[in-house]
Amino acid sequence: MPTEPVPAFGHADPFISNSEVSRLAISEIARRKGIDTGNVYLQLESQTPPSASGLLTLVPLPELDEGPHFSYAVQWAIFSAIAAGGYLLILRKMARQPYDAPGEDADRT
Repeated sequence: MPTEPVPAFGHADPFISNSEVSRLAISEIARRKGIDTGNVYLQLESQTPPSASGLLTLVPLPELDEGPHFSYAVQWAIFSAIAAGGYLLILRKMARQPYDAPGEDADRT
């Protein structure tokens, strides 16, 4: 696979720590680690038998669940309903109050 480009709103340096990177910038990783590589990488999907040294390990895939996002969506839906209901109550209260036009106070004496 080709090296990954620098994202529009990301750091140019791909290294998070000495052993973790945020993107696969092959030339930068090779320069920092002092190894000679091409400008492509291979992705190990499986290995039989597993590596005895433990140097190559599979990174587990992230969980594909809703996480906290669904509860945040419900929370904001409730906030929106409260705001809309409160706005309607304020409009109702204002509609029930008598309207005094400017200058009418002087005529009531």
